[in-house]
Amino acid sequence: MSKTTKRDRRHWIWLLAFLLSVAALSLAAGGLAAQAQEKEEPPTGQVQVLTGYVAKGDGLLYTLPDLEAGHTLYVYLAGTSGNLDPMTGVIAGQVNGRDLQKAFWDDVDRLIAEGRDPVEALPEIYDKYFVAWDDDSGEGYDAALELTIPADGDYQLMVALSPGQDTAGDFRLLIGLDAPQVLSGQAQATGDVIAYLDRENSLFDLYTQEITGTLTAEEPETSLVLRPLRHGDLLYVYVTAASGGPAPALLLTDYGQKPLRSANLSGEQPAATLQYEFDQNAANYQLRLAARDRTPIEYRLLLGVNAPQVLEGELPAGQGPVLLEPIPVGVGVKLQQITNVDQVAEKFSVVAELRMEWQDPDLAF
Repeated sequence: MSKTTKRDRRHWIWLLAFLLSVAALSLAAGGLAAQAQEKEEPPTGQVQVLTGYVAKGDGLLYTLPDLEAGHTLYVYLAGTSGNLDPMTGVIAGQVNGRDLQKAFWDDVDRLIAEGRDPVEALPEIYDKYFVAWDDDSGEGYDAALELTIPADGDYQLMVALSPGQDTAGDFRLLIGLDAPQVLSGQAQATGDVIAYLDRENSLFDLYTQEITGTLTAEEPETSLVLRPLRHGDLLYVYVTAASGGPAPALLLTDYGQKPLRSANLSGEQPAATLQYEFDQNAANYQLRLAARDRTPIEYRLLLGVNAPQVLEGELPAGQGPVLLEPIPVGVGVKLQQITNVDQVAEKFSVVAELRMEWQDPDLAF
């Protein structure tokens, strides 16, 4: 067994003291870090998170009531689906969406008549209608703005597409009062209600469609898939038998086939109507038609979104179909070379390039 000398003992004592001092410094640093973390200011102000869907021609108006001068409004608007390219603006007072849209495009036409580039002059038009606005100041195509409220009163916040863009999709809207964290796009809701959707003055495009068909003994039912609809959309359905007999029964179901509304389940009425307000963004919802006792029915079906005239058997002009339809695909062939001709068989072989073009918003970006 080896002996430990005084020199060895002094070395180990010095090493132990050094380690203890390092540990003490680490604990002190950790304590200072903890104190610094405790002193960090928590998120301030009020934050509200809203979601929705916007498409070409829409202009959603959110009322911000009783704002007080001197407070700061923060807005962050991000597309969350499709190929959405949104913009937003703050309006003092209250306006009607359709009147605002008409005035905007009148200004665009005026600029074109003057020989000016309306795209370059967009800021000039925006400044005419908004006390603050933004298009692409956030990440990517997100919109973000900050406004010190100039005077007490009600304001409106508009959500629309960037002009000239044929885009659509869901969005996430952050609205904050004295809450600069909103501009990060990641702020959390505080439970406060700052704004609400003004359905009366918002500009919702109408979607309408007429369909005729036949239910037979072999196929007494049919299912129709609705286009993606948004929170707040109103669906109206009217169906009648073309021959004047009983109309088909109606059943509206969600994406999981859960029934939401029904009409004429007895199958005895000459006409049936159905209406439903969507309380969330909706995709893959279906409308089912069925004939009673497999009795053949030739039917006329009217569908409308935000078009109550449908319930009276009228079909106003709309911006597009109510049902989900296939995406059109353009197909072309470019002939490169003829490699063989068989005159007897009346056929030939070629080298060619097949080109297909389509636009699917779900695959955007």
